[in-house]
Order: sequence, then C-alpha cells, then structure tokens
Amino acid sequence: MRSRLVFAVALLVALLALLPMRLALGWMGLDEEGLSAREVRGSVWSGHLVEAGFGGAALGDLSASLSPLQLALLRTRVDVARDGTAKGPLEGAVTLSAGGFSLDRVTTMVPAGDLSPLLPLETIGLDDVSVRFTDTSCASAEGRVRATIAGGIAGLDLTQGFQGAIRCEGSRLLMPLASPSGQERLAISIAPGGAYEANLQVRTADQAVIDQLTAAGFIPNADGYRLSVNGRL
Repeated sequence: MRSRLVFAVALLVALLALLPMRLALGWMGLDEEGLSAREVRGSVWSGHLVEAGFGGAALGDLSASLSPLQLALLRTRVDVARDGTAKGPLEGAVTLSAGGFSLDRVTTMVPAGDLSPLLPLETIGLDDVSVRFTDTSCASAEGRVRATIAGGIAGLDLTQGFQGAIRCEGSRLLMPLASPSGQERLAISIAPGGAYEANLQVRTADQAVIDQLTAAGFIPNADGYRLSVNGRL
C-alpha cells in the first residue's frame, strides 16, 4: 500500500514537472485577467512567453515559472521576468487565489497603449507595485508609478512626466500623479473589471494657456481646468 502511494505521488510530481506552461496558463484563467502571448513554450517550472501582453500593454518576451511554495498554499503564482532588452527590465508576479487576483512586486516600464487620443499617455513605469483585487473591489495597493505623455497638450510642457504613490480608493485602484511643479495633476482610477477614468487637472492663470486648454476640451472647475477620458483596458 505504501509503495503504491509513493508511486502515485511520484507520478503526480512527474506530470506536473512536464505540464506545458501553455496549458497551465489556460487552466489558471490568466487569459481572462488580461494576460496574453503570441506563443507559450516550456513547462510550468521554466516557461517562455513570446510577445506577451497584459491589459493591452505590450510586455515583450518573458520568462515565466510557477511557484511551488504558493501552490502548496493553494495559491497560483506565476513569476515573470524580462532581461534588460530594448524594452528594459521587468520583474514581478501574477497571483490567483480563491480571494481574487493580484500583481506582486512589479517593477517595469511599459507602453501605455492607445488609451485615448485626447490624453496620449506614452509610458507607465511601475516601481515595486503590488495590487490585489477581489471580484468586486481593490483590496490593497502600494508602490510608485511614473507616467509620460507623448508630445504636449494645449501648449503645456509635460516632458518631465508625472509620478506618485498608488492606493485603493473605494472599490477602485487610484493612481494620483503630479508633475514636478505640482501645477498639473493626472489621476487614473481603474475598476476591478478594467474600466478606467483618467483626469488631467491643470492650474494656470495664463490666458493664452487657458484659451488653448479650452480649445483642447478642458472644462473649468474650482481647481483650474480638467480633461476627463473614460474607457476600458
């Protein structure tokens, strides 16, 4: 009886060791959370994702491996990494559990994608970012975010970008970012289902700038002038 149990355990370990990463990612449902790849190679312990993407952001080629420790704790965690290629380094993990979905200790710079022609975000940089979503809300968030905008908007010089610390606000993930001068603020909030809202707020008393802002669709409010865009990742 004991030998049969040992054989069964050994067989299960062997099957897991040979399980293709392609099948494992499908079983985990990570594609439903926004992870994609043109091709997936290798096993669950040493996989490779070709032309990977997450939530519309292109991540390039990644190495991926399943964490045996987290699996023993009934959590599915896939550690991913990218070397310092033209896209720059990437490291972090994606975790699924009965309680929800999370990004863990992610550091990278990724293209923002075509969120909106009115607000042409170019890149978003994550610095040791961890975010956990339940099915209905943002449960926890920490780390810092940097964002750059391609070109200028309404004559504004935004070349130095925006940065700030992320947090949960209500059920949504909030990224309240500010320019170095503090006169321009960019707030991006994301719902668990991927719907987002981005607000660019500008303070100025320069009438020439105000004219350009209003022509570009900015609306006056108590804090200056605001441009709002909505969409889905």
